[in-house]
Amino acid sequence: MVKTVDTGAPDGEYRAVFQSNSWGSSRTLHYTTRSAEMDDILFINDILITQSQSNAGNQDSRPQAWAKNMVGVGGVTTVETMNRLDDSAYGSSGPASDGRIKPDLCAP
Repeated sequence: MVKTVDTGAPDGEYRAVFQSNSWGSSRTLHYTTRSAEMDDILFINDILITQSQSNAGNQDSRPQAWAKNMVGVGGVTTVETMNRLDDSAYGSSGPASDGRIKPDLCAP
């Protein structure tokens, strides 16, 4: 059972607008019960959560990152030129097994 927390109340016990995760369960290629659990948490608590896709360098990602309402975050290796075509992803990336594009955000 997921505990509901009012994170938006300015005088409440918890005050947050987002959470960032770089941890999670073992990598997988699929939407799992862990992915669904994160979707439930996001729906119940109405909070933005970012999750690293992982650093496998292939499609293997944390199941939390495959959640449909999760903002998956990936990394990019740059060679510090003005041309983005010589940059490359170093983290895990999709597409998800159901065709969704992941990660949702990438940065160097």
